[in-house]
Formats: sequence, C-alpha cells, structure tokens
Amino acid sequence: MDIDQWLKLAHLALTAFFGATTAWLGIRQYLDGNKTARREEYKFAKLFFDELKQHPPMHAYARKKGFQAIGRNQDLPPNVIEHLMDLRDPVGALQDYESSRAYLKHTAGRGKRQLDFASTIFSTDRRREFISTLYILGAIFSYIVAFTPWFLKTIEKISTPVAISASAVFSPIGIFFAVILLREFLQLRRAMRLVKMQNQEADSW
Repeated sequence: MDIDQWLKLAHLALTAFFGATTAWLGIRQYLDGNKTARREEYKFAKLFFDELKQHPPMHAYARKKGFQAIGRNQDLPPNVIEHLMDLRDPVGALQDYESSRAYLKHTAGRGKRQLDFASTIFSTDRRREFISTLYILGAIFSYIVAFTPWFLKTIEKISTPVAISASAVFSPIGIFFAVILLREFLQLRRAMRLVKMQNQEADSW
C-alpha cells in the first residue's frame, strides 16, 4: 500500500478508536450516575423511614412529601406509595405500579387489599389472561402486517413499486399498533403480578 492508503487507514483507525472511547466514557458516566442516584435514594429512604419510625405522628405535610419523594413520579398518590412500601418487595411493587397504574384503582381502608383492577372487564383471572393474550397476539399480527409487503416482494408475489407503496401504508400502521398493544400487554401483566403479590400477602397476613 502507498502512503495515502496508510494515512487513510490510520485516520479510520483513529476515528474508530476515539468513537469507541467516547462511547465507553458515556456508558461509564451513565452507569456511575445511576449508581450515585441509587445511593442518594437509599440515603433518603433510610432517613425518611427512620424518622417515620421514631416519630409516628409525623406532620401530614412532611409525611406526604416524604412518600412522594420515594416514588419517581411526583403525581403518585402518597397513600398508594405507603401501601406499596408495606409489601414484601416494595421496590418491585413500586415499579409495577408506576407502569400499570392505568389499570388499577386504590381503595383505602381495605387492609392489605387496597389495590384492585379499575374496570370490571378485568374482574376475573380468566378475563385478564384472555385479554392479555389478545394483546400479545394483536401485537404479533400487527408486526407481521407491517412487513408483509416486503415478504411478498421477497417471494416475488408483488413487484417492488407495489411493495414500496404498500409498505408506506402498512408499515407505519402495523408498527404503531404493535408498539401500543405490546405496551398494553406489559402494563396489564405487571398489574396482574402486583395485585397477585398483594393478595397473596394479604392471605398470609
């Protein structure tokens, strides 16, 4: 190779090296930031729960703000967070509730069974399993529809212009519904897991 080719190769190698280094530093900074945030969350949670234990008649305002600070979303009801903190896996319970709260309702004064499904459509296990199955099957079907034009083009059932025109319509619609239905499936399954865990603990209480 001549000198120009060596210079081009060196330039590409340096670009790849600096790109990889930048990506590694970015990932490391992100992970360190998460670690720092978790430490701060731990410190606050420990301080707050120690204060709550030592002073049970805490002022209502401080109590509400403390439980709001425990949750990531500031609009989460403090009494719901307080209920979730009493469960066996409070971290997992809080994450499940934050994801699936649209499916749930909270009723105070029901002991350990304060969370339930908001709609009667989900009143039984069989209905919930059926609807969650419909969600995932709908997501799979929508995903298949999104890429059907190119599949038909691959097996030479339609021409390239027809595939392009069809994919311009079906791909965005199919991907949109696939994402929506998959999200609903995951939210419903997390709501089912949270309510099941809560009720199991209530039965063993």
